[in-house]
Amino acid sequence: MDDSEGRAATGRFADTRRLLERTFANLSEAVLVIGGDDVRTVVEANRAAEVIFGWSREELVGRSTEVLHVSRDRFENFGAGSQELLLQGGTYRASFPMRRRDGTVFEAQQTVTLLDLEAGLAGGAVSVVRDVSEQARAERRLRESEERFREIAEHVQDVFWVMAPDGCTIEYVSPAFERVWGRDAKELLNDRKVWLESIHPGDVHRVSEAVLRQGEGGYEEEYRIVTPDGNVRWIWDRAFAVHDENGAVHHVLGVAGDVTHRRNLEQQLRQAQKMEAVGRLAGGIAHDFNNLLTVIVGQSDLLLLDLPEESEWAEEVELIRTAADRGASLTKQLLAFSREQLLRPRLVDVSEVLGRLEHLLGRLLRDDVRLEMELANGLPQVRVDPTQLEQVVLNLATNARDAMPDGGVVTVRSFLEDLDPRAATRWPGLTPGPRVTITFADTGVGMDEDTRLRIFEPFFTTRRDLGGTGLGLATSYGIVKQSGGTIHVKSELGQGSTFHVRFPPVAT
Repeated sequence: MDDSEGRAATGRFADTRRLLERTFANLSEAVLVIGGDDVRTVVEANRAAEVIFGWSREELVGRSTEVLHVSRDRFENFGAGSQELLLQGGTYRASFPMRRRDGTVFEAQQTVTLLDLEAGLAGGAVSVVRDVSEQARAERRLRESEERFREIAEHVQDVFWVMAPDGCTIEYVSPAFERVWGRDAKELLNDRKVWLESIHPGDVHRVSEAVLRQGEGGYEEEYRIVTPDGNVRWIWDRAFAVHDENGAVHHVLGVAGDVTHRRNLEQQLRQAQKMEAVGRLAGGIAHDFNNLLTVIVGQSDLLLLDLPEESEWAEEVELIRTAADRGASLTKQLLAFSREQLLRPRLVDVSEVLGRLEHLLGRLLRDDVRLEMELANGLPQVRVDPTQLEQVVLNLATNARDAMPDGGVVTVRSFLEDLDPRAATRWPGLTPGPRVTITFADTGVGMDEDTRLRIFEPFFTTRRDLGGTGLGLATSYGIVKQSGGTIHVKSELGQGSTFHVRFPPVAT
C-alpha cells in the first residue's frame, strides 16, 4: 500500500471515529463504558449519562457504578446476575430503580453487552440506560385503571361487555353474564352466536337490526332471553360506540341488566290500577242494579200478596222474585269486590278463625284432597270482619279444590313475617314492616302469566264448565283490600299456586 492509500485509510478511520464519537455523545440513552478488575468502574460516559444521572463525565469516570444503584444489595445482585450472563456470551437486560446524584430514584431500563467477547469481562462492557419513569408511571396507571375497571365490572349486578369495531368479536364480558344469562362467559367470548341464540324468537329479528346500528351510535333495547333451564328473562341492553381521534369506531361498549323483576312490578301495578278502575265501575253498577232490584223485589212481594195461591200467575211472579234474589246476591258480591260493602271489623286472631274452619274445609274439599294446617300460636291480632275473613278462606279453598282435578294437597299456614324493603318490593301495594300472613297453597295445575294477572277480575274464570261465576276470588280481593290487607298469588303452570293474604297487626 503506498502513502496515498495509507493516508486515505487513516482519513476514513478518523471520519468513522468522529462519527462514532458524535453518535456516542448525542445518544438520548445514557451510555456507560465500564471496566476494571470487577467490571464495575465507569471508564467513559456520554452526555445523556450526565443529564440522566446528574453527575458530570469527569465525576463519573473512575467511579464505581455502585453510586448509581439505590442500595448496596441491589448493586451486588445486579453485578452477580449480569456477570454470570455476560460470561455466557449473552446480553443482560433488566428494569429496576436507579439513583441520581441528588438522591432521587427513577425507573431505569438497562442493557449490558461485552465489548470483547473473546476477552470476556476483562475486555469491558457497555451499559445503555434509559429513563423509563414516565413509561412506568403510565403503565402503572394503566394497570391500576384496569384493576379498578375489572373490580367494578366484576362486582356490578349488570353485565358489562366490550366488542371490537368489527361488530363480531367480543373482547370482554363481565362475570355477571353467567348469573343473568345462565351460560358460561367463555362460550360467549369464543362465539358471539351464544348471545344471539339465547334471544327469544319473538325478539331476535328486532335485536339483530339494532345491533347493526351499534357502530353508528349504539342502541337501547329491551328484549327477552331464554336461559338454558327454560326461564324467560327481560333484558335492558344499551350499547354505544367509542371513537378514536379520527372519528373511527375504536370499540363498542355495552351494559345489559336483568329487568324481569321491574317489568313484573310494572305489569302488576298496571293490573292493580285496572282492578281499581274495574272496582269503581262494578261498585257503581252494583248500586244502580241494587236499586232496580229493590223495586222488582218489592213489586213481586206485593203481587204475591194480591194473587191467590191457586192463581196461574203466582208461580210466574215467584220466578221473578227468585231471579231478583239471585241478582241481589250478585250485587252483594260486586259490592264486596268494589270494597263498598258494610263490614263489621273487630280484633281477631287469624289462627283461631282458621282453626274453627278446619272441619268445614275438610268437608268442602274432596276425599282425594288432603288438608294440612300449620297455624302459629300467639299471633298479633288484626282488625277484620271475621265472617268476611271466613268467606275469603272458603273461596280460596274452593279455588284450590277446582285446581286439583286429580287430587292433591292443600296447605294452610298462618305466621308473622317482617318484610324488609327488598322483600316488600316484590309485590305491589306492600310496604316494609310486620304482617300477619295467611298462605293458601295447592299442588294443582297452576296458572300461566296471563291467567295469574287476571285471576282477581270479576267474572273471569277458567272453571266455567264447573259452574264457576268468576266472583269468588274477586270477592276475596275486595274483602281483603277493604280490610287494609293485601292478597297476591304466586303460580306457575304445573307447579301449583300459593295465595298470600297479609294484614297489618294491631298494636296492643
